[in-house]
Amino acid sequence: MIVRSMRLKNIKSYGEGPKGDGVTINFEPGTNRIAGKNGHGKTTLIESLGYALFLTEPVFEENFQIETYFLRTGKKAAEIDVTFGHRGEFFRIERGLGPNSRRQTKVVDLVNGSTCAEGAREVSGFLCRLFGLPDSKRFSELFWKLIGVRQGRLTWPFDSKPSAAKDYFEPLLDVAVFRECFQSLKPAVDEFMARLHEQERVRAAVEERIRERGDSAAALEVKRRRFKEIELQLQALNQVRENLLNRLAKLEAMEISLRAAEAQRNSAQNALGLARQHREIAERRMRESMEAAGVVAEVVSGYNCFETAESELQILRAKQAEQHRLEMELAEAEKKKVELEGKTSAAGSQADIFARQKQSKEEERAGIYERRAAIRIYLSGSQPEFDRQRNLEKSATQTLSDLRHFINSFTALLAHGETTLQKMREITAILASRDASILQSAQAQEATMSEALQSLRQHLAAASAERAALQKQLQQIEGGICPFLKEQCRQFDPSKVEGDLKEKGETIGDLERKRVTAEYTWRAAQSEYEKRRKEEQDLAGKSGQLGQMVLDFLSGFGRLEWGKTRHAVCRLRGWIQEIQPLPECPDPAGQSGETGSFESSYRQCADYLKELENWWQGTGILVQTRIDAVVEEENRRQSDQRDEVHYGDHLHRIEAEIGNLEWAENEQREAAAVCRRESAQLEQKITDLNQYRRAFALLGDQIAQLAQRQQRHRSDYQRYLGAKPLADERGAREMELDAQRKREERVAAELAFCESTLSQLRLGTAEVSLAAVRREFEEQSAAVAAESANLEHARQETEREEIRFREWQEACARRDEIVRILARLSAAIKLTELARVSLRDSAPLVAQNLCGRIAGQAQRIFNRINPDPVELRWEASPRYSLRVIPGDRRFAMLSGGEQTKLALAMTLAMIQEFSGLRFCVFDEPTYGVDAESREKLGDAMLEAQKVAELEQLILVSHDDAFDGKIENSIYLRKTAEGTEVVQFP
Repeated sequence: MIVRSMRLKNIKSYGEGPKGDGVTINFEPGTNRIAGKNGHGKTTLIESLGYALFLTEPVFEENFQIETYFLRTGKKAAEIDVTFGHRGEFFRIERGLGPNSRRQTKVVDLVNGSTCAEGAREVSGFLCRLFGLPDSKRFSELFWKLIGVRQGRLTWPFDSKPSAAKDYFEPLLDVAVFRECFQSLKPAVDEFMARLHEQERVRAAVEERIRERGDSAAALEVKRRRFKEIELQLQALNQVRENLLNRLAKLEAMEISLRAAEAQRNSAQNALGLARQHREIAERRMRESMEAAGVVAEVVSGYNCFETAESELQILRAKQAEQHRLEMELAEAEKKKVELEGKTSAAGSQADIFARQKQSKEEERAGIYERRAAIRIYLSGSQPEFDRQRNLEKSATQTLSDLRHFINSFTALLAHGETTLQKMREITAILASRDASILQSAQAQEATMSEALQSLRQHLAAASAERAALQKQLQQIEGGICPFLKEQCRQFDPSKVEGDLKEKGETIGDLERKRVTAEYTWRAAQSEYEKRRKEEQDLAGKSGQLGQMVLDFLSGFGRLEWGKTRHAVCRLRGWIQEIQPLPECPDPAGQSGETGSFESSYRQCADYLKELENWWQGTGILVQTRIDAVVEEENRRQSDQRDEVHYGDHLHRIEAEIGNLEWAENEQREAAAVCRRESAQLEQKITDLNQYRRAFALLGDQIAQLAQRQQRHRSDYQRYLGAKPLADERGAREMELDAQRKREERVAAELAFCESTLSQLRLGTAEVSLAAVRREFEEQSAAVAAESANLEHARQETEREEIRFREWQEACARRDEIVRILARLSAAIKLTELARVSLRDSAPLVAQNLCGRIAGQAQRIFNRINPDPVELRWEASPRYSLRVIPGDRRFAMLSGGEQTKLALAMTLAMIQEFSGLRFCVFDEPTYGVDAESREKLGDAMLEAQKVAELEQLILVSHDDAFDGKIENSIYLRKTAEGTEVVQFP
């Protein structure tokens, strides 16, 4: 994987940039260096890369919100864009931060511009699939543990305590899952044990239930026989009760017939009484109708007179209504005539007002015409001069931008020169304090120690040979036997040889101790000589680098656009004569690489920069003042142009208003004429109505005469109306009276028949026989009820016994099932314990296999970057400790440089093992290393990048360990507006 570029906007020290779209940092394949002072945004760049691309939040002990951590002070929204390539495909990931950010997290394909994933969850899944990782947690873990190790944390995992080392490495090696599985299976075993104990408890309860219900089979048989006997007795009693019930039903049917006959007799008596009442009412109604017929005959003449007067009154009242209508129409016409006269007067007044308003608008239109013509003349006359000044202003603005870029480039060049001068002083001081004889002394000391060691080795070999001869001699004379004569001899005393052998052993031990001391001294002298020799080589290399830096400074000075800048100043002076000429700068190209000469040249350039800044300050004020004047003139002209447009719009509105007023005036005058015509028509109508109304002058007297005549005959009219309905009902009431008399006769005949039937039924009913049968039936029913209760009790006893028997059967089946469950639980416990033990015992083997493979790869990388080859062992048990052979040294026993190089080799080996990205970031890898070892470590890290075959390596460093060694260097500088990328020429 290769990161092409990053864009940060409002992320901590990174602001919105000069164009408002943030700060863009470009990377190249291979090794990239990010340089800058502390607090200038180097670590922020790496943290932003981890958050955006690797889904990793910054790892700290303190808890904080991501938006609070990343967001620039005072900002509400921030953006991070990362452009990267992987396996020939190129993508851009976009992230947004802040409460006001509306940016969605997404991945964009740069080839066709399509969106590959959108939303945090989809982007996470897409990146894991793209890089071949199982989940986002593993992706994040690889970054903060291997790919993007934080500053000062490179060596920490290899020198930590056992528990911390396990917590760090086991998830990374993916062997923590064995311990997690071992622990996670423990609750399963506990659950199986709890279920086993629970089943044993249940089995005890079931066995107790089986014991309690063991006699249920015999008791059930007894209960069933008793139930059968009671059931037969109940059947016999029910048969007797059924016979009695039939007899009782017959007697009760006769009783019911008697009761029905009595009810029918009573109903006939009631019907006869009701028929008599209806007949009497009909007779009374007949008498009322006859009386009403006499009244009608008496008052019929008065009624006819009243009706005739009422008909005539209706005709007269209709004429009276017509009279009222004419009067109302006349009043309405007079009212409308008055209104029309008022409207005529109002329309004339309104027309006069509109005429005066139209005249005022015409005068206003003439004034606006004059003002707009004056503005047009002024704008057209001054346009050429304004265009010339505006073109000069635009040219001056571009010139100011070029001058600002020139001064910034010169400032950046001087910053680079200051760094070069500081390093030159440091190297000069080192060269001045260096003693050339130290290397020769160290070489002579190493040779002397080597000769002494060789001499001791020769003495030790001779003493060892003598001891071997004595041992062989002791074997030959063992027991004091002469090897030649094969008999006892005092000359062959083994004790003397043993004494010589012991003395020789002490001599050899003394020589061995001296050899060890001499070898240690020789190795120390050899190490000192190698150290001095490498220092000599490093000084020679730094001297060469210093010369190259001086040449870079001088070439950068030459690449500044002096001619273009002077020409731009001349253009400005042609426009503004008050501008002073550009100060002349001393040319440092003829200076040598000596410290004093270079410092003198740098001081001259620094003084020139101050002079240039003073000139720039005055020039900027003059030019900006002139530009502001042009801008002010442009604003004034724009204001006049807006006024011209406004006057044109105003004229259009005034002309429209004049047309509207003229139309309104004509409309009002036409309305006044219409009202006058309508008023004349109403005057004629009023005259006609007055003539027509005179025909109804005597109508009131006629109505009064007819009302008096009605009043005289009103009593006869009312009596006639009251009696007429009753007289008309005389025939119907006579028919109703005849019907009621016939009904009374029929009901009397029915009553006689009911009396006869009731007498016959009473003769056939025997009250004494019905009561005796009823008592006998009740006694038999009581006996049946008692026997039924006995049967129900027997049934309940039988059912209870059946329940006890079923419970006994179920308990037996439950006991068998529990026995099978206990067997399965015991087998599950054994199997789970076996799995736990197997997982626990497999973890160290798997971990050691991975550690061995990683250590082998790390050994290959370490031997390429370390002068002394070693054998590397990484023991997973008990604490993931590293051992270096020869010397069996642990990680803590190594020097600081060796620890850093070994941690670097281990990190690169694990990246190769667990990640196929071939990408790595090191934040301040030379942290905590002295100045002498820093250069060597820098060379070693660059060599390690080649050995590990990384496609891209990003180094974050603010020291000089990598100066002149990396082509693509990114220099960050923090300003008041935020961090910016400094481009050196």
